[in-house]
Amino acid sequence: MNWIWKGRDDVIFETAEDKKRKEKIKNIKHFVLAAAVLIVVAILLILKQYNFNLSAAMGKSDAEEKTTSDSAQPDAKKYSPERKTFMLYCSDDDKTALDFLVLIHVNLSDDVVSIHPIDVNADLLTYRDFAGDAKGSASKCFSAGGSSMLLEACGNYLGKRVDKYIGTTESDFSNIIVNFPNVKVDVEGDLRLSNGTDSVYFNSGIQEISDVNLLKYLTYGGRSSTEELLEDQAKVVASAFSSFINETVVDNIDVVFDRVINLSQSNISVFDMKTHVDSLEYVALYAPEFEYKTLLSRDDFAETIR
Repeated sequence: MNWIWKGRDDVIFETAEDKKRKEKIKNIKHFVLAAAVLIVVAILLILKQYNFNLSAAMGKSDAEEKTTSDSAQPDAKKYSPERKTFMLYCSDDDKTALDFLVLIHVNLSDDVVSIHPIDVNADLLTYRDFAGDAKGSASKCFSAGGSSMLLEACGNYLGKRVDKYIGTTESDFSNIIVNFPNVKVDVEGDLRLSNGTDSVYFNSGIQEISDVNLLKYLTYGGRSSTEELLEDQAKVVASAFSSFINETVVDNIDVVFDRVINLSQSNISVFDMKTHVDSLEYVALYAPEFEYKTLLSRDDFAETIR
């Protein structure tokens, strides 16, 4: 077709075929651009799976990267950094004597739990009674002034304040323990323990000890020495620490805390518990990997908490 035009040079005529061709070229360009964007996104996702540093490639600072990545790492160690020393005890129902007394230092920064069981009948503690300063056994101290005097005396004994305590009587001990799994203890050799006419027998090897027998294992006589008894008490504490604080307990911590605290004497408050839920969650995940130290020497234990 021939066109004859006499007039302005900036006016352009085009056929319907020309218009369709330009529209087709325009659509092709859009398709190619969209495909290129999808390819780039796919490449970046693949590189991210192989730990390619996208932030660095985009000029993002390390600080910005840390801020955005912290929340995306659920396995990262998160806990309250304080180191705490605890006092754990059990008394007879009349609260006139102690069955056992254990000091525990928890250092989550190093994943170390140090355990110091104390012979409750040895004259190791200095405390204040009505006659002034006195030195005597943990049982005498507790009988004279209860848990508060015992806590202060343990602080004097270590030369450093003990942070928190929890204590119970024999009657309530089993009612507390039933809230937790059985304790696993490695019994070295067949063991027969007794208290008066009552006795209990433990086979050699790994044993799961239930609530009633656990108190007997912690207190009954029959071992060759006091040191052997104290070492067995430390074994129980280590096993309990690594198994009692588990994900199920932490998920139901409000209920468990109420059950335990109502059956015990303690200066651990609801606020303390809620403030340190992050620490409990950390222990629930990593406690089996901790290092547990049994320290029978007061000086060795005191050195770890300095």
